[in-house]
Amino acid sequence: MTAICDILIGEQKTDDSLKSCWKLKSNFCLQDGILMRCEKILGLHYTQLVVPVNHRQQFSKYSYILAIHQFPRHDIGNPSIEGVKHKTASQI
Repeated sequence: MTAICDILIGEQKTDDSLKSCWKLKSNFCLQDGILMRCEKILGLHYTQLVVPVNHRQQFSKYSYILAIHQFPRHDIGNPSIEGVKHKTASQI
């Protein structure tokens, strides 16, 4: 697993679109050297992987599929990340 993490960290560091994220201002943090977005919603702490640009389309597809399975369409209405946040917040 370490080799995969090292590759991910390397891709994050060389991705020009993530340069400002590495300044770790506002909602960004490191977990085991991996760049993450950290957010607090309704008192709960959440972290999200910051995905390098060359993998975003693939991750977007898989996260959409996971959201649909976790929150069926009739429950979520909006399968975007904002819709998932809203559904999650309303369940608490």
